[in-house]
Amino acid sequence: MQEYQDDLSSAAISGPTMTAIHVASKYLRAQQLDNDEIAGSLIPVRSQYDDWGTWEGDDDPERGRTGVGFTNYRTNLGEVTSRYDLKQNRKAGFGEVQLTIEAGGYPRRDILVRVHF
Repeated sequence: MQEYQDDLSSAAISGPTMTAIHVASKYLRAQQLDNDEIAGSLIPVRSQYDDWGTWEGDDDPERGRTGVGFTNYRTNLGEVTSRYDLKQNRKAGFGEVQLTIEAGGYPRRDILVRVHF
């Protein structure tokens, strides 16, 4: 739950971002971070921007973006930004998620995840 101006709401993330978090947790484990550091770096506590889309991408003529979705949220130790780009929208299609983690006093990490569907 997050609180903004006395209003409680759930911090939420999309499927592409959740997939990237799963991959990033393995990456951070390999970097010798402990469970608290991994959770504190990746788990959302306050959504700052959510541009919801599907695996096929986000077609929003008002914003002028096609096949792109963004998410930005705070964690206990910092901030995460996720960008999803649809690369191929058909059978055997795929997209890419770039997850940027700035948390815990560690250097910025950019993790690229390719998702096949």
